[in-house]
Amino acid sequence: MRSTFLCRGLALASALMLGAAASAQMIRSAGDGDAGPMPVPDLSPTVLRSLEAEYLTPEEGARMRVFHGVAREGDVDTPEAAARAALISGAYDDPALTVTTNLLDRAEALVLAGEAESALTITQQNTTMRGAWIRITALNDLGRLDECIARIDETLGAFDDRTSTSAADVTLAARMLILRIRLAGPEGDDVAGEYETALRLLATARQSLDRLYWPAILVEAKLLQERDNRPQAFEAAQQVLTMCPSSADAWYLLGRLAVDSLDFAGAERVALRLDELAKPGISVHASLVRARAALRARMPDEAEVNLGKALDTMPRHRESLAVFAAAAGVAYDFQTLDERLAQYDEVAPGSPRALFEAGAALGARRQYPQAIRLLTEASRRQPAWADPLIELGLTQLQAGEDVDALGTLSAAFELDPFNVRADNSLRLVREVITWPTIETEHFVVRYRPGESEVLATEMGPVLEEIHDVVTGAQPGGIDHEPAQKTLIELAPDHASFSVRITGTPDIWTMAAATGPVIAVDQPRAGPGHLGTYDWPRVLRHEYTHTVTLSRTKYRIPHWFTEASAVYLELAPRDFPTVMLLARAVETGTLFDLDRINNAFSRPEGPNDRAQAYAQGHWMYEYIVERWGPDAPLEMMDLYAAGADEGAAFDRVLGLTRETFMSDFTRYANDALIEWGVLLPDGEPGVRDMLVEKMTTDEESRQAASRRLDALLEGLGEAATGGAPAAGALDASLPLPKLTPELIRTWLAERPEHPELLELAIEADLGERGGAPDESMIPLLERYATARSVDPMPHRNLARIYLESADPSMAIPHLEYLDARETTRNVFALELAKRYAGAEQWGEALNKALRASRFAPFDADHRELAATMAIKAGRLDVAEAQIEALVMLEPGQRVHEQRLEAVRKLRERQGN
Repeated sequence: MRSTFLCRGLALASALMLGAAASAQMIRSAGDGDAGPMPVPDLSPTVLRSLEAEYLTPEEGARMRVFHGVAREGDVDTPEAAARAALISGAYDDPALTVTTNLLDRAEALVLAGEAESALTITQQNTTMRGAWIRITALNDLGRLDECIARIDETLGAFDDRTSTSAADVTLAARMLILRIRLAGPEGDDVAGEYETALRLLATARQSLDRLYWPAILVEAKLLQERDNRPQAFEAAQQVLTMCPSSADAWYLLGRLAVDSLDFAGAERVALRLDELAKPGISVHASLVRARAALRARMPDEAEVNLGKALDTMPRHRESLAVFAAAAGVAYDFQTLDERLAQYDEVAPGSPRALFEAGAALGARRQYPQAIRLLTEASRRQPAWADPLIELGLTQLQAGEDVDALGTLSAAFELDPFNVRADNSLRLVREVITWPTIETEHFVVRYRPGESEVLATEMGPVLEEIHDVVTGAQPGGIDHEPAQKTLIELAPDHASFSVRITGTPDIWTMAAATGPVIAVDQPRAGPGHLGTYDWPRVLRHEYTHTVTLSRTKYRIPHWFTEASAVYLELAPRDFPTVMLLARAVETGTLFDLDRINNAFSRPEGPNDRAQAYAQGHWMYEYIVERWGPDAPLEMMDLYAAGADEGAAFDRVLGLTRETFMSDFTRYANDALIEWGVLLPDGEPGVRDMLVEKMTTDEESRQAASRRLDALLEGLGEAATGGAPAAGALDASLPLPKLTPELIRTWLAERPEHPELLELAIEADLGERGGAPDESMIPLLERYATARSVDPMPHRNLARIYLESADPSMAIPHLEYLDARETTRNVFALELAKRYAGAEQWGEALNKALRASRFAPFDADHRELAATMAIKAGRLDVAEAQIEALVMLEPGQRVHEQRLEAVRKLRERQGN
């Protein structure tokens, strides 16, 4: 096979060369995820000056370098210095921590590794603030919460921050106060005041007592991260690393932030850095970063592998055990989940930590009943801890339980008024539960009063049509109805939409389904919105998610639910999607069935996510075509029963996953040849013809081919800012001039060759200044037949016919273009006018309505639709359009007059 990719709008020869170079560049970009450890920030100039101060003794200089994570050779020659460095870098299995004479370092390492009982024994007689903190941490880990709170009260009662001169002690006092608030709540009702006291203590430590005491800034960073204030948490963690680049806690915080932002490549680079810090031992922080990333990417097996590395060395590490329990839930292995939760209770009786981790992970996987149960129990165990209530409230929002969510989030806000997601979501839910709704048989549409009512009102009938298509038993339908009505929530702006889905205003799509709830950003141009779009198509996609998630009990591979949703958009692929798929087939970069799931959440290249959507849809289409429309439904039922993908493929398709991919790849190649995107074996492309013309004997032909490839690669490098490959611009290469005459000569020999037809069209357009004329019609029609997926000939034919004596001839080409349009109504508007010109009023009305749905708040489009409706005899539709105009332009008396006239006419006609 040969590719026929050409870049239009350039000189013809350059177009050929740069088309190949673009493919190569895309392949190189896909490998960019293989970067090394995250770079270390530059050391703060202030820290650097302090470390180089002349008054420091050698011993003081060594201690400072260890504290700031930049120890030199010789600074950690003693077990005590090595132990301090190991604590900072997260190397809790470093042998120095078992032999150091500093008992507090040894105890801290034990508690950080999960050996809380041993830490308690070592610190039993220690009366320092640090010793108290280690005991407090150990008691908390063991679930002995009453003792933990009593110890905090005793320690803080005896501590006077006004007289303390130790930044370390004041920082520990702040940490104790923060922990006490989580365990028991504030001593009074002023939770905000208590947090402000903790922040004041941290400010005293790092501003008044020791400006270089980075652990105080680290506590602030953790506090910001726990309150979902990601930007400021990131800044604070980066500041810590400029003062101590070896701080494993700061790196771990950056890893958590990367995972929360779905930056999995960044998370892996952080994990690599943590591995470096802990060498030659195991970094529990790196294992946790990778495990959390794997859980977010729906890869529980990978999460367990990474956690196993840490738990083999530190079998009682609390956070690892909690996330290990969550991995069983994400794998839908609820029996194992219960067993692991019970095991965690043996290690930490009464602790809510594992319940919280598992509940939050299950909520992210849309396992709402199980998530709500676990998070409710976590909150019951530790009622003053806001985090379980925040996750519970957000989960209830996703599940459509808005009244319960309001109560939960209100309680969470009382406990933690600084949490960004809780604050955002509470503000939103307080508002949305007051909004009016429009209810149909299968949907509830909720909207903010005002102009949104225009869209909400017309959604009902369209949604019911969507329901019939998506839930029906006809080929392609899911043959399943959700047990409850689906809530469609029209967000007034994009920020509100994003908060509805994630709790933060920072996702960039126009609609999202959480199961029983579909949130929608209104199709509008202007600030605060993503722009106009085909909302019926988008909602058909999202409602398919709702239905497939319901049928499978939310247990469906990511690619499969997206594939079914794209399939039921009922629209042809656009040309960029076809070209993306063709490149993947030609270059052997189709995703396998593991990689395609990762590509949605862990893309390595800029086109990975788009390819995952497109390839998944194509594979789903292949399954329906080869095995019939019931095959995907049978697979969904197996997923609902807990079967994995391999079992579903074997039982329904009779193939292994590997054989399926092999068969699909052949199918994809044949389809691309049929569409004229790839050439069949034996059919030369223009590149081959050029090589043939350059040489006569086979040896010279191969040499010329290699030199041409080098030239193509070199020009591609130059076009993307790199240096040309060595020898790429060899002036001795005898390139023939690709003239229009040469193209036409070749085309006469191969009249249906898609690549030559495209070049011939480009040549003709070049001779005509870019304006096609009627003499090009036969050539354009031949190309449209030879490469059926390319809109270019249809655009040119539509342009020719619209300027001809019979503009109606443009209609089939405009229809081709309109069927592939997702964000603009230009083709629908033009079709409405053309059908009206032909007095085909029904078709004119359909296109006018489609145009108004792209931009439902545009009065001009509403007027056009009302006019077409009257012409088509659809007074009911005309009335609805004029009612929308009255709401959109309430000061326009003419709309009310027209509405009254249409209503009277309907009365006379009895409809």
